[in-house]
Amino acid sequence: MWTSIARIVENFKQNWSAEIDDQAILAACAEAQHRWRERELGPIATVRMFLLQILWGNTACNHVPHLAGRDVTGGAYCEARARLPLGVFQSLLARCTAKMADSVRNSGCWLGHRLWMMDGSSFSMSDTPELQEHFGQPGGQAAGCGFPVAHWLALVHCGSGLIQQVFTAPLRTHDLNGVARLHPALEAGDVAIGDRALGSFAHVALLWAQGVYGIFRAHQKLIVDFTPGRAHVPPQDRRQKNKRCKGIPSSRWVKSLGPLDQIVEWFRPDSCPSWLSAEAFAALPATLLVRELRYQIARPGFRVKEVTLVTTLLDAQRYSAEQLAEAYGLSLVD
Repeated sequence: MWTSIARIVENFKQNWSAEIDDQAILAACAEAQHRWRERELGPIATVRMFLLQILWGNTACNHVPHLAGRDVTGGAYCEARARLPLGVFQSLLARCTAKMADSVRNSGCWLGHRLWMMDGSSFSMSDTPELQEHFGQPGGQAAGCGFPVAHWLALVHCGSGLIQQVFTAPLRTHDLNGVARLHPALEAGDVAIGDRALGSFAHVALLWAQGVYGIFRAHQKLIVDFTPGRAHVPPQDRRQKNKRCKGIPSSRWVKSLGPLDQIVEWFRPDSCPSWLSAEAFAALPATLLVRELRYQIARPGFRVKEVTLVTTLLDAQRYSAEQLAEAYGLSLVD
C-alpha cells in the first residue's frame, strides 16, 4: 500500500539531471544574488557534483570527481562548494521536494485521506561558538565537552515516507512553538498524526479550522473518563483549586461509541499558550467536539502497553477504533 521512499530516491538517481537542469541552478544562483567568474567548477558543475555526493550516501569528497567524470581534485571541489551560498541549495531543495511531493501526492491514502506525521527530534552538529550560542547543548554535559544540538520538527507524508517540511530551532524548544509553520503544507481532508505534545486544544482547533483532521496521543495530564454521563468541571470552575474538582475531567461527556470510545466536548483554555498570538487564540472556537478512545498494545518488545487517542474523526462507522489505532501505529515511536 505504501510507496517506498527508496524507490523515489532510486528514480531520482536515474533522472536527477533532468529534475535539476542548468537553468534551474542558474535561477537559484540569481535568487541568492550569487556572482561568480567562469572556471572549471562553476555553480552548475559544483551543484551537480554535490548532488552526486549526497545521492551516493554522502561519499568522500575525493570520490566525487570520479563519479562526475571530472579531472579535478577533491580539495578543489570542496573549495567550489564552499563558494556557493546556502540559499542556492535551499532553493534547489525546495524545487526537488515539490516535484517529489507531487509524484506521491495521492499514494498510500488511508480511508481516502492523506496521512501526515508531525514529529520532533534532534541532531548534533559541529562544535563552533556560534552554533553553541544559538542551539545550546543537552544538560548534564560539562562546558566545552559536548556538541551543540538542534531541535528538529518535521512533516512526513506517511504514504511514502517523504519529508515534506523541516524546521530547526534551539534545543529546548517545544514542538508546538513551530508546528503552525507546517500547516500551510496541509490541505482540507488531510489527517495529521502526532504524539502527546501536539494534542492540545489550540493545535487541534487550528487544524480543524483549516479542514484538517487530527489523531494525537492524549497528553499525560488530560483526565479521560469513559463513564457515560460522568461529571465534568465546568469552565467557570476550572480555576478553583479544591478537592471537589480533583480527578474530574474538564471535558463534557456527549456520547458513548463503545466501552473505551466516546465523544466529548473540549472547552477553550482560559489563557493563551505562549506559541500562539492573542489574536489567533481569540479566533478559536469556545468548544470543540473530540473523540477519545483507548486500546491495548501487545507487541513484544514494545514499551507502550496502552494508548489513549484524541481525534476529530468522530464517525465511528467510517473510522473504527481499530482503524484509528492502525493509522496512529504508522507513526508510533514512543
